[in-house]
Amino acid sequence: MQNDAVIRPLEAGELAFPEALPSIPAVVERRPGRADLALLAFVRARRPEMRALLDEHGAVLFRGFGVAAPDEFESVLTAFGLDASAEYPFGVSPRYAVTKRVFKSTEYANFMVIPPHTEMAYLRYRPRWIAFYCDIEPERFGETPLYDMAAAFDRLPPALQQRLLGLEMSYVRHIRHKKALVTFERTIEETFGTRDRAAIEAFCREYDIRTSWIGDRFLRAETVLPAVAIHPETGRRCLNAQFINAHSLISGIARIARRYPAPMRMLFNAYIRFQYGKPTVHYRSKPASGPDFTAAETAEIDRAIHGSSTVFRWRRGDMIVIDNVRAAHGRLNVKGPRRILTALGDMYDVRAPVKAKEQAAA
Repeated sequence: MQNDAVIRPLEAGELAFPEALPSIPAVVERRPGRADLALLAFVRARRPEMRALLDEHGAVLFRGFGVAAPDEFESVLTAFGLDASAEYPFGVSPRYAVTKRVFKSTEYANFMVIPPHTEMAYLRYRPRWIAFYCDIEPERFGETPLYDMAAAFDRLPPALQQRLLGLEMSYVRHIRHKKALVTFERTIEETFGTRDRAAIEAFCREYDIRTSWIGDRFLRAETVLPAVAIHPETGRRCLNAQFINAHSLISGIARIARRYPAPMRMLFNAYIRFQYGKPTVHYRSKPASGPDFTAAETAEIDRAIHGSSTVFRWRRGDMIVIDNVRAAHGRLNVKGPRRILTALGDMYDVRAPVKAKEQAAA
């Protein structure tokens, strides 16, 4: 089975923005003439090599194998040695189950952009990996960008690196009791599966989430976590990617400005500024103590993250496995149908590697 697939980087024709040919992800493509070779059998036979590729590159894209169904997607993950979770605890985004361990990816409106993030970066206990499967190829756009968060940290100026290494970030969500007229966020019941305050508070204590109730309208939920995650295997410093504020959201739209009419961009920008002018904005991240990031620091972080990105075009049957410490992901705007399924798992404690690293250095 050694000659049944080629391992290579992405090629310019596969990229939506081919200005650079990055190292993330590694592509594993079935050779022509091997239509009989299923990805499940391939991964079973070459699992150690595939795991090594994931460790080296931060993501592995399987292309040309034609994964055909959610059940097959889940079986390949098991063969890869990954333990997919049946839960999506405290998730920010609307996401619904397809099988016991496979979900629809975030169901935001097609015109929206989901900014760079490592999955559940706002939680201490989060998935070690996340995977996606292309069930329906996007008609146009709808890419899932990848961001190398180790490379992004390395791109930052030394002074900003030092600030981030000692920094704790505050991630604050205001979760509504009821759906607003114009909103894409989950309600309290959708987030926790219950309205019972005692049950919600018990869950939040387990996950180190600080809570306060704002009348009958909102639950304020805050987590405080390191701005930089230490990779548990390699020890590399990786940005804990959820730098969400008005600047980062407007900047994300500006990077694909040609995809929108000018009046729509102006409307987006006005809406973002309005939302982030409210004390109960749905989601915001900022330093937990000390001054907020300056405009220059925010721009440096934004440039480093986007300068370490890969934006490839989905093909039907693609499957990608992503190291959720090393690599972040997002979603660009979509035109036409698109169905990307996801799974995640092997939960870990983001603070444990940091403490282990500190103890080793002591």
